[in-house]
Amino acid sequence: MGLTKIEYTDEVSNPLFAKLKNDDNSKAGTFCDKPDAEGTCKNCWAEELNGRFKNNKLKFDKSNRDKIEWIYKDKPMLRLRSLNANKRQSARNSGNPLMVFCCDTFDLFQPSISDELRHRIFDEYDQFTNLTLQIQTTYTPKMANFINARYGRDVPCHYWFGMSAGNQDWFEKNVEYLLSINSTVRYVIFEPLLSEIHLVDPITEGAIDSIDETDENIDSGVSYHELMESADWDYLGHAFDPYTDEELQMRFCKKCGNKGANPMHNNYLPHVVNNYLNWVIVGGESGTNARPCNLNWIRSIVNQCKTAKVPVFVKQLGSVPMMSEKEWREINPIRLLKYQNAGKVPQHFVPLLMSDRKGGNIDFFPEDLQKRQFPKNGDNENE
Repeated sequence: MGLTKIEYTDEVSNPLFAKLKNDDNSKAGTFCDKPDAEGTCKNCWAEELNGRFKNNKLKFDKSNRDKIEWIYKDKPMLRLRSLNANKRQSARNSGNPLMVFCCDTFDLFQPSISDELRHRIFDEYDQFTNLTLQIQTTYTPKMANFINARYGRDVPCHYWFGMSAGNQDWFEKNVEYLLSINSTVRYVIFEPLLSEIHLVDPITEGAIDSIDETDENIDSGVSYHELMESADWDYLGHAFDPYTDEELQMRFCKKCGNKGANPMHNNYLPHVVNNYLNWVIVGGESGTNARPCNLNWIRSIVNQCKTAKVPVFVKQLGSVPMMSEKEWREINPIRLLKYQNAGKVPQHFVPLLMSDRKGGNIDFFPEDLQKRQFPKNGDNENE
């Protein structure tokens, strides 16, 4: 609880703690059953802390789900009430409300937490309209179902909802659930980034960009509806479904000029809900068992976001950032290598030396990766 070193927020707040059932001597800690156990969640930092200190020391595994009970503590909420009453401003996102990463040591939407407890927490959170509450999950379908059932289309504007993904498969399985939430900001955090991510399908992007405002201007005799039926989601630009003729008139938001409807401008398409991401965070894995992160994977996301004018935040390069031997030899001056990590990277790749153990010092990033942008008022805007 309180100030944090996490670069994309100002504070963290954790109102729930996990203890062993029927054990009065159990220390309060945290828990999660790691839905993507071999991918995003494999080296969970919260699990490491839970075992290192005098907490419940439970391994984060589904088999332990029924062994814990969640305890609500009011102290974190008291701090948020004070921050909200004082209308604290963000130190990292200048000119905007204080950002609070809620529930950073556990996942609020994991199966062991009841909806009753979640509603109790959101009853409190709803009051903090002078803050920006960042809530992210690896259980994206559960979050979407809960938030949509609780608020419908009227999600309070101080909420930013995000999902975690480390690879393409997990991202694609979950992102459409995130996009079903009608919040001011929807974001994905690719940390740990474990592979290259394709956010924008190049064929779809080209096809959409080639379409003029009316059906009469479409070339090749292919109708707009036929083209859209064969198009994949474009998560950064805008996703398109086959529209009716009336929906065609709303293909561009009249206020911001972006393709698709902009929920911040109350300009909705009847059958397309919140059809793009507003923010992307990316970072390599850190910690003792960190897996390597290719700088070109990060670079690819940064470039995709730049093209789509979506804010991107490069949090860290990770404990084992790497590049190909060929790229490394072409750099002038040559970047130093971290030889201790040589066995952690694939053949023909080299591990880079960073100034800190997480690779989070932006001064050591390649210039084109020094991007720490925030969304503005829910619009896709990339300076």
